[in-house]
Amino acid sequence: MRFLASWPLLLSLPLLSASTPQGLKITVRNTMLGQSSETTQYFQSDRRRSEYRARNGFQAWPGRRITQVYGPPLAMIWRCDLGQISELNLDDREYHSSPLPKWPTREELQARAAKSRQPAQPKKPNLLIEISTADTGERKELFGYTARHVITTRKYIPLEGAVSEPSESVTDGWYIDLDTRLSCEPNLKGAGYALLTGSVNGGARDIPTIKATGKPETGFPVELKTIDHSTFSLPDGTRKENTSTFETQVTELSSAPLDPALFEIPASFRRVDHLRREPTPPLSAQLASAWQRFKLQISRLFN
Repeated sequence: MRFLASWPLLLSLPLLSASTPQGLKITVRNTMLGQSSETTQYFQSDRRRSEYRARNGFQAWPGRRITQVYGPPLAMIWRCDLGQISELNLDDREYHSSPLPKWPTREELQARAAKSRQPAQPKKPNLLIEISTADTGERKELFGYTARHVITTRKYIPLEGAVSEPSESVTDGWYIDLDTRLSCEPNLKGAGYALLTGSVNGGARDIPTIKATGKPETGFPVELKTIDHSTFSLPDGTRKENTSTFETQVTELSSAPLDPALFEIPASFRRVDHLRREPTPPLSAQLASAWQRFKLQISRLFN
């Protein structure tokens, strides 16, 4: 199945005057399979901070029902001026840093695209992707911006020899004109459609061809709801349909001066090679696990 989702780590903000410490705060709630998570981001000039928790699936502690669990609070800090990205574990007071990725220039992207369009032996496309974008004409005020209502439909239609399964996704969204790109990030607007095509067991991927109607939406999404319909084959050869829903909603978007310390690594934090992202089990689970290990050790003494 495919999801159209807003990737929080791509949010950014245009350059502001160095003499104006004005910033932007955005909180986004993502909901899928009845579970929600939030990401809060702060932007100021050429830097960004994201606060979030890693979702670690479903777990069950002894004597408790299965529930969704999250890891410790984390933060990611981008610094264009330092050429550095850092991730912090706010509970353990630890961090890890690495250089910012080197983004390809527009010329390099165009050269790669031209090269990919020149295969030694051109092959016939076997996956038709129909993308339809329609502005409904509806408008409403959100966070002081005028939001437009746009519906995007994507259909993946396998042709002869395709390995992909048929699917369709409909994204109902509200968008505003807000450029959140950092100074050291590439401008991807107008770069075209990003495609995900399937493969089986690491084999050959399908060769897509696109049929697009309507103007692609490039605004900042403040409300999104994507319903995905797909079919897949079971081991016994029967086919099953699946429907899933993914929702994204901006719950806060505000402009105000920000504390510069948000974009600094606290002096009390310790640098490590690997951060803990898994949740800490409750004391009852730790005691139960220790008791099980103790019983296993005793049993081995008599076996």
